Amino acid sequence: MKEQLQYHTQPIAALANTLAAILEVRDIAGTDEIEALVRYAYEGEAEHVLLFCPSAVGADVLSHYHEHAAKLKNIAPHAEDFVVPYPAHSLTSYASMMAGVKVDKHNVAQFDRGFDEGKGAPRSLFDECKGKRRAAIFLGDKHPCRNLWQNTGAEIYTGTTDMDLVAKAVEMIRKDCYDLLVVFVREFDDMLHASKLYGKRSDSAIDNHIAEFELLSDAASVYMRGNTLVGFCPDHGCHKSFLGGGAHHSRKSADLNVTHYYGVVSSLKRDY
Repeated sequence: MKEQLQYHTQPIAALANTLAAILEVRDIAGTDEIEALVRYAYEGEAEHVLLFCPSAVGADVLSHYHEHAAKLKNIAPHAEDFVVPYPAHSLTSYASMMAGVKVDKHNVAQFDRGFDEGKGAPRSLFDECKGKRRAAIFLGDKHPCRNLWQNTGAEIYTGTTDMDLVAKAVEMIRKDCYDLLVVFVREFDDMLHASKLYGKRSDSAIDNHIAEFELLSDAASVYMRGNTLVGFCPDHGCHKSFLGGGAHHSRKSADLNVTHYYGVVSSLKRDY
């Protein structure tokens, strides 16, 4: 029986201006803000933004791990559904998310060289934060997006493992000197290719990603002076291949549909 493809309708590019509005920096591109998310952040009096970005944890994956999704909603109850560009890939998805324009196989080459190098790539959220909001990016040495934001003014921290990155992010949260922190992790994506989708190693990776998000959210509450909008923001989804592993370069809705979860964590710091 042929799969019925039902795609989310909101492009992930809509997040760029939404985050710009929350951080009170200049608009980036022509996409509209997501008014409900902006209002949610304002009503929570969020002064900072912390995004946790696990790869391949799409909407279908979270529907499979429903207990994990419930834990997410305890921290981040505001959900937003997005569709990412085909083919589903970290580079195209996160470039779209930060630039406010659709990045796909037709124009991805200009982005892979990085933003703001005078080669045609538009400015990103990180460019607009420069001089106004201090931004930090945490990603692996071999992450597909490692070249994207080298020249945007964001401070980039790299590491070998996800835990290296999370530990560094917690260290920077303790210093309380950033307005925007974005942490990219890949264990689940790596495990679905190396073993089975929904096998023990993939299950363990999801456990770790939820624990990492909880740790970062708790750190923001304890160490940051001012409330923080936290987001669990996957790049794309995946589907089970013929051999039982995972794949994510098809037009399947499982690959292209993602759900992000947002919450506002209250600061435990007080000025006396």
